[in-house]
Amino acid sequence: MITIKASEQKIPILHELISIYEMRVSLIGAMVTNTYTTLDEFRKQRAQINTDISEILAKNKSLRHKDFYTFMKDIDDNYRLKEQAIKDHINSFFEEHKEASQIIRDKLNLENIVDAASFKKYLTSYQEKQEAQLKNVETLLNEFQIEYQHFLKSLCKAIETGELMNIKKLKDILAI
Repeated sequence: MITIKASEQKIPILHELISIYEMRVSLIGAMVTNTYTTLDEFRKQRAQINTDISEILAKNKSLRHKDFYTFMKDIDDNYRLKEQAIKDHINSFFEEHKEASQIIRDKLNLENIVDAASFKKYLTSYQEKQEAQLKNVETLLNEFQIEYQHFLKSLCKAIETGELMNIKKLKDILAI
């Protein structure tokens, strides 16, 4: 068994390794904050578009508020569920990184002897898991963004071109 003794020569390297993982946790924390901000901006855009559509349909006298708000509530509820799933997933991702960073810090406790082979195996496994999780989070965010952009483009185009005449046309545009 190969061991690494935390001698004075190894301490700067171990501090650097711990520092790298703590910085990664910090970056992921910033990603979480940015994602929350983006989701909040999407929600505000949806609210504004709902107001715009409501006004257009009201002008065309083809709107029963109850029908419109029921219809849009279903769409909003669907997006809120997706947003919550994203938040839950990204929070889990963040928490796992914080825990892993603490585990790495504990394993590299500078006063202990570290089993290099065991630590390397743990680190490799951890890095593979991180990469898989990161791809999963990126895929989830990209899919949501693409779907949401399509939703917004469809509604904005309908509003701009005046195609939005009644609730049936709205349903057709949204392909619901």
